[in-house]
Amino acid sequence: MKNTGRCRALAVATLLLASVDAHAGSPSDAERAVARGIQTTLESNLFTFTADIQRHYAERMFRMTGEEKYLAPLIAYAMTVSNLLRHDAEHRSDAGYRARKTAALLGDTASTCLNLGKTQERRALLRRWGDLAFSLEVLCRLNIVRSYGLLGTPYFESREAWLEIVKDPRIERFVVDPEVIRVYGAQAATFVYYLLDLGVRDQRREFVAALRREIAGERPGSAPFDFTLRIYSLTHLVLAASRFYQEPVSRDEFAWVYDDFEKNLAAILANTRPDVIAEVGLCFALAGEVGSPAVAQLKQTLVAAYRPELGMIPAVDGSHAIEPGEHRNVLAQMLLIWPEKLHPGPDLPSFDVYRKLQPPAP
Repeated sequence: MKNTGRCRALAVATLLLASVDAHAGSPSDAERAVARGIQTTLESNLFTFTADIQRHYAERMFRMTGEEKYLAPLIAYAMTVSNLLRHDAEHRSDAGYRARKTAALLGDTASTCLNLGKTQERRALLRRWGDLAFSLEVLCRLNIVRSYGLLGTPYFESREAWLEIVKDPRIERFVVDPEVIRVYGAQAATFVYYLLDLGVRDQRREFVAALRREIAGERPGSAPFDFTLRIYSLTHLVLAASRFYQEPVSRDEFAWVYDDFEKNLAAILANTRPDVIAEVGLCFALAGEVGSPAVAQLKQTLVAAYRPELGMIPAVDGSHAIEPGEHRNVLAQMLLIWPEKLHPGPDLPSFDVYRKLQPPAP
């Protein structure tokens, strides 16, 4: 009888602990309110944004919610990119075309998915690699098309030509170059997974080793790694492994990354930007730890940074233009309303709305 009683007590305690853990990951009223405020601001302005930023928001919100209302910007993006990629395939061996395309991509107003931001440091870095930005841009857009289930479908039939571009041997050196990792490490991590998912090359082990060398300062004469850029690179290693919010990740695989986050949590909260704070939280959420004490602190910081009169989290310098603020705000929104399950894709050909809107193939 005593053993039976102990078993029942243990079972009840286990259930209670499970319910507490589940509740710990549920958004508070304040977190829901902030997420709703951000969503209202971004979605009421969504169709004034560039196609790339519309895609960035709609793609992430689809993966959070699975709601078909987010498909329209993705379909429009795919159709636009089909024309760009077709021209790139046709002129891939034309040095003049590649040079002009590179100049446009590295221009201040270029529409690109290379995540160049406002900084000139990333542009200067890429200029030193000749026309490599052309190949990287194709790699980036081609992987987005792949994630939408479109490679091999009408408008997206030049797979071999595109793969010829992204097999550019310079990319293999670029993603593990010490200077690249220090200036552009987050995007380099992303490129590593793009190459993997397109079946071109698996450089994960080599990239991680190069990144850890820079973090440890093992190169003779190397300067300290900028703290924010280092954390940003670590977050993108995990986010890229999740195929950007399409699948969970294993904490064990990235134990050293999570240990780094936990060790430096106070500095992350005090010294980095809201987008980096949100991405650290999203890394924990992807490992099934959205209810952890670390995430609670990260969410509290984002809620405190929210300005209800603006309907958004402003930049660290106080600027609050809506389109440039989409990145930091959608990341915060995602963390604050993290779902019970993720919605991969979208696999556009499986949706009636895509089949109906797709014009006849050229």
